[in-house]
Amino acid sequence: MPNPAVDQLNPVPGDRGVAHPRASWPVRRVAVVVLAGSIAAALPTLAGGASPPLIPKAARYVGTTSSGTVARIFVSRNGGRIGYTIFANLGCENGAGLTRMYWTTEGEAAADYSILPGRDGSFMLNSSNLFELTDGNWGNAAARFAGRFRTSRLVSGTFSSRVDYFDASGKPLTRCSSGNLTWKAKRTR
Repeated sequence: MPNPAVDQLNPVPGDRGVAHPRASWPVRRVAVVVLAGSIAAALPTLAGGASPPLIPKAARYVGTTSSGTVARIFVSRNGGRIGYTIFANLGCENGAGLTRMYWTTEGEAAADYSILPGRDGSFMLNSSNLFELTDGNWGNAAARFAGRFRTSRLVSGTFSSRVDYFDASGKPLTRCSSGNLTWKAKRTR
């Protein structure tokens, strides 16, 4: 008696590369994956683009966000990790006005939040941190930081942050947000 699970994986002998009908969907799936990978690898060449920029080692970048605040990006000595410090003005729902805050991967938690760059020079980090205020209230700060090395001297990307404040019992007090910011920084060393 034929076994459909085995027959799907094994083409009928003598088909000369033509898959047995019961094996056609796995073969097509593999072909699509291989074809998609080939197209993705060829896109920079087809579009006339240059190869991905080299990520410099032990580099520092300084620039600004679209709201005019400071953005600092740094690369580790071996070029394998990226960190950042970004200042942002947050507007709050309760009408409290702008709150200036900053997010960073520097300091004690640097190893936990440093970012591994992709082969194309892109990087991204989503983070969320709970904190307690002196009055017993607490909050949750969340941020999304993403970017790409355009050249070895220029890096740019996006940043968004949100802070939710709660009273000691967990009742929401307000939410503050930076909105979606863009940033651009140039190499300083």
